[in-house]
Amino acid sequence: MSLKDYTLKEKKFFIGQNFKKMRVKDIADTLGCSVGVVYYIANKLGLSNKNGWYKSHDEFVKAKCKTMTAKEIADMIGFSKYYVEKALERLGLQAAVKINSRHWKNEHDELLKAKFATMTMVDIANEMGFPISTIKASAERQGLSKYKMWDDKCDEYLIKHYRKMSQEDIAKNLGTSLSSIYRHAKRLKKEKRITA
Repeated sequence: MSLKDYTLKEKKFFIGQNFKKMRVKDIADTLGCSVGVVYYIANKLGLSNKNGWYKSHDEFVKAKCKTMTAKEIADMIGFSKYYVEKALERLGLQAAVKINSRHWKNEHDELLKAKFATMTMVDIANEMGFPISTIKASAERQGLSKYKMWDDKCDEYLIKHYRKMSQEDIAKNLGTSLSSIYRHAKRLKKEKRITA
């Protein structure tokens, strides 16, 4: 949402400068107008093709189709699901399919738990062959979080095992990410609770 009311002249200038550099949705949010208005002005300025779809959109679709559904991709680039599906068809690709609960099995839960502490959501989605939305929903359902709430008990465990165990094992045992262990250990070093 825009904090300023832009004049039509300012909107035209901003769109002219940023139409091929920014996502249309981001331009619309910056200017405080709809995506349709951005396309209308871009068309008047001769910046847009028939529907505003560019090669960069194709590249984004190619990069994300294995881990995101067509709807998720559409939401990211500010187009309808229809345009994304047409692009996928034209490119000979298929988007990830949102997996319903009958495809997700108990062994997937166990695999997710095992990988969650040391891998990113995107890497897990790629490796398991599910969309990111499915991985996030399953993690949430199981109470898994990348954001560890540290308490004194976790601090003491990290201090006690920091030099004795691998940080990967500590992350797995505390149910957090490896980067969280690094960040928290750094903070404890600054507080001189872990010696360097």
